[in-house]
Amino acid sequence: MTLLLGIVLSAFIGWSFYTIETKSIVNEFQNDVDTQVAAIEKQITLSFEALYTIKGLFDSSQEVTEDEFKHLAADILVRHPNIQALEWVPRIYNNNRSEYESRYQHRHPEFEIIERGPDGGMIRAKERDEYFPVCFVEPFISNEAAFGFDLASNPKRLEALIQSRDTGKLIATASINLVQDTTSQKGFLAFLPVYHQFPTTI
Repeated sequence: MTLLLGIVLSAFIGWSFYTIETKSIVNEFQNDVDTQVAAIEKQITLSFEALYTIKGLFDSSQEVTEDEFKHLAADILVRHPNIQALEWVPRIYNNNRSEYESRYQHRHPEFEIIERGPDGGMIRAKERDEYFPVCFVEPFISNEAAFGFDLASNPKRLEALIQSRDTGKLIATASINLVQDTTSQKGFLAFLPVYHQFPTTI
């Protein structure tokens, strides 16, 4: 929107110097921007629908295995190449931390719940009442840095998680730096809650 406003102002300031052809180009550019914005909004909406597909898998199963998640997520990613990764982020209480870490270490010996340290590197997550670690991630390659990352260790991520959990709605974060992204490119996360029993905010 800022880019479009700048172009409109430039056209207005130089109005007396513009020919009919120039005005036509400006109009075509504005229409092109509007079309691209609409296309991006449509892509984001379709990407969000992918989360509901995965939610259906969890709703219909007592326990979803990593292979089941991987198979469905891989199929979704083929149809939605704009999605960088799909993740499963369970809520884990501190008294169950060791049990969960041991469970995932059977397939991933290096697994532990981690957070970003003061120097920017990953360290073992500090003790807190509950954790929201990334336990499944697809594709795994290029997203390894997110594996085990505790989303509760970051205020922006935690805020969106809690809001999604407590409202039952799909909630997206503000613009953030993804832990698996080595560039300065911004991204965002979207969360959709899955309840194994009755929804609870406790």
